[in-house]
Parts: sequence; C-alpha cells; structure tokens
Amino acid sequence: MNMSKTPSKCPLKMPIERLALIGVGMIGGSFVWSLKRAGLVHHVVGVDIDLDELEGAIELGIIDSKSTLEGLFDIDAIVLATPVGAMQSIFSALKSMPFVDTALITDVGSTKQSVIEAARQGLGYLPERFVPAHPVAGREHIGIHHAEEMMFYGHRAILTPHENNSDEAVAMVKSLWQACGSTVDTMTAKNHDKILAATSHLPHILAYGLMESLTTTQYEEPIFDYAAGGFKSFTRTASSNPVMWRDVCLNNKADILYWLEKYQQTLSQLYALIDNADDEAILDIFERSKRERDQHFVT
Repeated sequence: MNMSKTPSKCPLKMPIERLALIGVGMIGGSFVWSLKRAGLVHHVVGVDIDLDELEGAIELGIIDSKSTLEGLFDIDAIVLATPVGAMQSIFSALKSMPFVDTALITDVGSTKQSVIEAARQGLGYLPERFVPAHPVAGREHIGIHHAEEMMFYGHRAILTPHENNSDEAVAMVKSLWQACGSTVDTMTAKNHDKILAATSHLPHILAYGLMESLTTTQYEEPIFDYAAGGFKSFTRTASSNPVMWRDVCLNNKADILYWLEKYQQTLSQLYALIDNADDEAILDIFERSKRERDQHFVT
C-alpha cells in the first residue's frame, strides 16, 4: 500500500522541464547528458559543493544552470549522484521543498538498502515517486570531465523499487535508462546489495588492498616500474573515487564482509596448496576459474 505523505496529483510528463542533478560528477553527469541528447530533459540545474565541477559541467553543456540545495525551485525531477554517505543529509534538506512529493526522484548509488533507509530517515517517509536505481557501468576516473554521453549504452541498469512506489514512477525511471541504451533489470534492494557486493564492491576493495600491500612493503627495486597489463587491469579500480568507495564499504558492510570472508578462505586454500607444491590441485582451480570466466566474459 502506498504510504507516502501526500498522494501524487499531477501525472508525470516527458520531456522533463527542469531536472536537478545533485552531485555533479562523472556518473550523474553522464546520465543527464545522455537524457539531454535523447531530448528527454530541457533544463538541468546542477548542485555541488565543488564550484569547479559546476563550471566544467556548464562548459560541457551537461547542466544549464547552478544552484544550492536551498535555492532549488520548480523542479520536476531529481537525480541524486553523491556518495551514498551523503544521501540522508540531502533528503533532510529536501524535506521542506514544495516539489519533493511531485518530482520524480532517483539516484545512481552503488548501495540500495542504505539509500532507501536514508530517504526514510531524511524525509520521514518514502515518496511514491522516489525510485532507487544503479547503473552497472562506469569508469575509474573522477570528475565531470570524464562524463560520456554514451557511458551506459549496452550496459545494465538496476531498479530496486520500494513498497510505496507508484507503477507510473517506476515505469518512467525505467524509460529514462532505456533511453540511455541500458538494459533495465528490477530486483529487491537486498538482492542488489548481495550481488553487487560480489561483482563490484569486492573487486574494488581487492584492488585497493593490493595497492596498499605493495605500497607499504619495502623492496630494493621500484616494483611498479615492472608492472605490465595484468597488474594494471587488476588494480585499475584503485583509481576510483576513495570517498565514494569508503561510503560503499560502510553502507553495505554485512554483504561485503560475507564475500571478503569467502575470498579469504580461497586465498588460504591457495596458500596451502602452493606451500605444499600440490600441482594437480592448483591446476584444477586455475582451469576451473579459466573455464568459468571464458564462459561468461569471453566471446
């Protein structure tokens, strides 16, 4: 049953007249840029604490004007693209805004249960037009100048509707991601967080961890001078936004720790097999791993 503060009255309309992008960076910037290219948004208002990012977004044509949270007005849609740790304070700031119940609201955060809870705590309820979302795509770079109009083309986007969502709002957010060229899946926030902890959060943590281990170990030779493609591919995501990934760790702790424990068990197994020179068992693991990766990712 819909339990939002006030029922929506006006139907959602496309194209969107005024969209507020809160958090003007690579992911959010790429999303609204793609929507503008598709003719689905007329005017984008950027909100960010980094004035250089705002100016860069205006120069690129990604946003049309800039504002503070408190200065927003006549907003028809909101895209939250900040680190997930900032979401609750943003929802709290939006609570008194007259458009919070009529605007379509979505986000691009990497954790979904925490974002839904941030909305519940910040607003005091879950608006029927707030549809949590997560594009399963991106780059390891930081900032608006790395935004790409076609970043999400051919990639998945995941929607995690909550119990108060209207079908109309979910359908509209789905159509926005489809306009970006994404394949849209729908699942529960709980399932999202468990799956993405394995396929996204864990690999980022491993990349950061390997760089930390090698950086803090003393060697006589400059080891990074001898790093080739494999090392660079494995550690690529360690160049991602540290604040964003700190917040992901803190906001999906249980699922991340579950997969970290599983990985530690595998490392311990490999350690023992190498220590015991168990060539057949090592080969068995490597062949099974190659077979699985080739099946899923090699065409």
